Amino acid sequence: MNGLDNVHAIGGSFWLDENTMLTSLSGLDNLETIGGNFLLRDNDSLNSIAHLSNLTSIGGGIEIIDNPQLSSLSGIDQIEDSTISSLYITNNLSLSTCEVESICAYLSAPNGLTIIFNNKTGCNSETEVLELCQLVSVSPSENNAEVLIYPNPANGNIHCTYGKDIELKELNIYNLYGQLVMQKKEQLENIDITPLQKGMYIIEFSYDFKKSRQQLSIY
Repeated sequence: MNGLDNVHAIGGSFWLDENTMLTSLSGLDNLETIGGNFLLRDNDSLNSIAHLSNLTSIGGGIEIIDNPQLSSLSGIDQIEDSTISSLYITNNLSLSTCEVESICAYLSAPNGLTIIFNNKTGCNSETEVLELCQLVSVSPSENNAEVLIYPNPANGNIHCTYGKDIELKELNIYNLYGQLVMQKKEQLENIDITPLQKGMYIIEFSYDFKKSRQQLSIY
């Protein structure tokens, strides 16, 4: 792929399909955005996607299927999870490292269908990836300081404080499987969480066309 160094954006989908000799994506080091789906399929020798480290946005789903030499998703760490519409990671027999930041963030609150199976241990199911993520890779938004929750860990109720001029539109709480377990559409200072079981959750605040996320532990 040498010669594509000046490509910064692709307006549509990016498909890399049935390239038997290609081992890396060297040449796409400056690619920043893809306007549609991102698909890697049936690339027999592809063992690294590290050269995609500047890719921050896509406009569709991620499909990584039947790439037998690929062992890690390092390289797509910086994709903004809100730009991912679905996730398919299947039949990559060497793939054991899927817990990169973008994937962990997406799995904490999926935007669409998620299918993960028949990869190597560590990336053989959505549950395995979530366990390895342990939510440490879900980087809180820089706006998190504008909304604070306490106590955390919590039991019974949580209290929310909002920064100046914050007008909350929606509050969502997701479990580790990305399932919505509680939703509030008003700006509350006290929230009863007694219906939720013990465990780790992601609490997402939507306000002023922004979203911020924080971890919430219930004991």
